[in-house]
Amino acid sequence: MQRTMKRGKTQSITPQVTEVRRASDRSDEFHLHEVWSPGAGVDLKQAHLATWYMSEEPPTPPAHSPTPPTDPVPYALPTESSSQGAAQSLVFASTPKYDRRHDLSGVHFRITSINDSRAHNSRFDSQQKRDLLSGFFGDVWEVLRKEMNFTYSVRTPDDGEFGAESNGTWTGLIGDLHRGKADVIVAYLSRTYSRTQAVDYSSVLVKFSYRIFARPPERASVSWTSYTRPFSLGLWVCLLLALVLLGILFWAMATWYCWREGRLKSPSNRLQRFRDWKSDASMVMWAAITQQGWTISPEVSNLRAVFWIAYMVGVVVVAAYSATLVSFLTVQGDDLPFDSLADIQRIGKHRLGIQKGSVLEEFFKNQNFIQYFNSLIAPHPDTLAKSYKELRAQALQDSDFAYVGTYEIQRLDSVGACTFRSARQHLLFNDGSLGWPKGAPYVQLFDHFISRLRESGLLQKMLLDWYPNSYYSCPDQPVVALGLKQVFTAFVMLGCGALASGIFLCLERTVFQFRYYQQRKSHQEQSRGTLAPTKYMENESQPSLCGSIKTISQVICIKDKKHGIATG
Repeated sequence: MQRTMKRGKTQSITPQVTEVRRASDRSDEFHLHEVWSPGAGVDLKQAHLATWYMSEEPPTPPAHSPTPPTDPVPYALPTESSSQGAAQSLVFASTPKYDRRHDLSGVHFRITSINDSRAHNSRFDSQQKRDLLSGFFGDVWEVLRKEMNFTYSVRTPDDGEFGAESNGTWTGLIGDLHRGKADVIVAYLSRTYSRTQAVDYSSVLVKFSYRIFARPPERASVSWTSYTRPFSLGLWVCLLLALVLLGILFWAMATWYCWREGRLKSPSNRLQRFRDWKSDASMVMWAAITQQGWTISPEVSNLRAVFWIAYMVGVVVVAAYSATLVSFLTVQGDDLPFDSLADIQRIGKHRLGIQKGSVLEEFFKNQNFIQYFNSLIAPHPDTLAKSYKELRAQALQDSDFAYVGTYEIQRLDSVGACTFRSARQHLLFNDGSLGWPKGAPYVQLFDHFISRLRESGLLQKMLLDWYPNSYYSCPDQPVVALGLKQVFTAFVMLGCGALASGIFLCLERTVFQFRYYQQRKSHQEQSRGTLAPTKYMENESQPSLCGSIKTISQVICIKDKKHGIATG
C-alpha cells in the first residue's frame, strides 16, 4: 500500500511488482521487471528486477557489481530440475532497490517549515519561479531534490511552533501534517516520545545539546570579598590550621629549650631569648608565612627548621594569592551565578524562558522536571516565546532572565558567544531529523539517500558550512585600571585599623591615668599616715629642733621667722 498527500486529501494506490516475461535472443532466458507508482497521479514506472536462466551454466555476475541484492523479494537459489536435468537460476539486478526507484519526477511535496537563520530558511526565487530552501536542512533537501527529481513548495504554520500536543491535538509543524496541509517537515524536528507516536522520523541529520544562557550580572561597585576571593573557604581554613599548628610546635620547642637552659644555668641573655621566642611563637610563625621575617633568627636548628618550613609555605601561598588577587581586581568577572536548574531554583530571583511548542516545553512538563516548570516558567507571562529572538531580547534587558538554547548555535554569533554566558551543565542532547506522516512510503527511500550523503562526507561538509566547529572569537577582556572601587575595601580596613589603634590608645591612656592616680592616692595616704606622729613629736620638742637634730632624724626642719615655729 502506498499513500501520498495531495491538496489536503489522502489518496491510496496499490503499486504492483509485476513479473514481465520477455523472450530474448536466448530461449532459455526470461527477464523480470518491476512496476511501481511514485505517487498519486504520476505515471507508473518500471525497472529491471531479475533474470531467470534455464541454461546448464548460467552467466556469472559482472565483476564490477558484486553488490548483493537488497530487495526484500525472496531470492531463489539455483535448483536442479529432476525432470529436465538442467540447472536453473534466478539472478537479481545488482542495483539496490531504492537506487532503482529513485526517480520521483512528477511528485510534488508540500513542505512545512519555520524560518531560522542557520537551520532552515525559505524564500521565493523569482528566477526559478519556485520556493527555495536554504540553511543546513534546506541544503540537504535541495541535494535530495536534484537526486530524485521531485518538486516542492513551502508553507509556514500559522502559530509558528514546532509542535506540541494540547488536548489531543497538535500545534505547529506536526499539526500541519495531521491536518493534511503538508506532506513533510523540513526543519530541526527534535525527537520526543510523544512526537514519535504522531510522526515518522527520517535518519538523524544533526545532534545538538541544550544549555541555560543568561547575561552576566553587572559587577558590584564595591565588593567586600575582594581580598578573600582568591582562596576558597577550605584553603583559608587550612592556612589557619597550619598557622596554629606551626605556632604550637614552635612554642613547645621554645618551652623545652627554656627548661633546658634553666637547668644548665645558661647566661641570662640566652635564656631570655628563648623566653621571647616562647612568648612570641604565634607572631614568629605569622611573620614567616607572610614573608616578613623576624628581628632575631633562632639559634638552634630545630627552631630554624620550623621557621624555614613556615617561610617556604609562605613563599608559595603569597605568590599564589598575589597573582590571583591581581587577576580578580583587574579582570572583569563574567561568570553566571548558577550552573544548573537546581541552582536557579535555589537562588530564587531568575526567570527561565523557553521556546513555546518546542521540545523544551515537553521536556519541562515531564514529571522529572515539572517542579522547575511550575516555579521558573509557568508563573511568569514572558517565559514562553515563539522564537529565540524574543528570548534573547528579553535576556538582554534583564540579567535575571535566563533562557534555554542550543549550545552549538548560540555560540556562533557575537551576542550568544560574548554577551551571554552559558551554564556548565547540559540539560539534554537531542537529534534533528525530517518529519513524515505516520506510514509515509517515502521514509525508507529518503533514508537511503541520506545515508549515502553521510557515507560520502557531504552531509558533514554541509553541517560545517552552517555550524562550524570554531565558535565566534570574542575580543579579549579589557584590563581594568585599578580604581578606588577595586581597593576600597583595603582603605576601609586601613581606616578600621587606624580607628582601632586610636581606640586602644585612648583606653590605654585611660587605664594608665587611672592606675597612676590610684598609686598617687595610695602614696599620699601612706605619707599622711607616717607624718601624723612626727608632727606630734615635733610640737613636744620644739626648742631643740632647730638647734639640734638628736630627737627625730626623719623631719626636715624649717623655721618660720615670723611665727617662730618649725614645719615639716
